[in-house]
Amino acid sequence: MNKNFTPNKQKKITHADIARGLMRVNKIRNRDIANQVGVCDAVVCQVLYGKKKSRRVQQAIAFAVGVPYEELWGKPK
Repeated sequence: MNKNFTPNKQKKITHADIARGLMRVNKIRNRDIANQVGVCDAVVCQVLYGKKKSRRVQQAIAFAVGVPYEELWGKPK
């Protein structure tokens, strides 16, 4: 058995995981959000994976999936 295997360790679910899941269910692509906001789809991907922060992109995602911003991403700082 692999020494690094820990069966009880679970991945923490983030706001971005929920947003990606909702986008998949609603058949919304990163490119759709990017075109709406006026950025390249790489920026949307970076926001979804937590590499970048963009309230504008986050708001567009929340609107597209039909969930209030605060409920999807938490309270703005």
